[in-house]
Amino acid sequence: MDMKLNLEIVRQNIRSLSKKEKKEVLKNLQVALYVLCGEGLLGQFAAKSPAEFYIDSRVKISRKKEIYEKVEVLKIVAEELKLNPYSLEFKCTLYL
Repeated sequence: MDMKLNLEIVRQNIRSLSKKEKKEVLKNLQVALYVLCGEGLLGQFAAKSPAEFYIDSRVKISRKKEIYEKVEVLKIVAEELKLNPYSLEFKCTLYL
């Protein structure tokens, strides 16, 4: 069964969070997207500019639906924080 993400419920839940919690959600979503997209330029694009994000048809990447859902949630969080979803700050260093 393929369930669709209800963005209105997501928006309501995000609105119920404190500003500090929203910022934490934003950072966590950015890192999750960066990793899901295989890091690199595509991951940075998703994390920094969710309003313009897309996956080119030439790119072979699994979990596209999950990535696009997280991008939509990231846009909502950015809007609720009154941030520009076309230009978010993102710095990530992963240590493995």
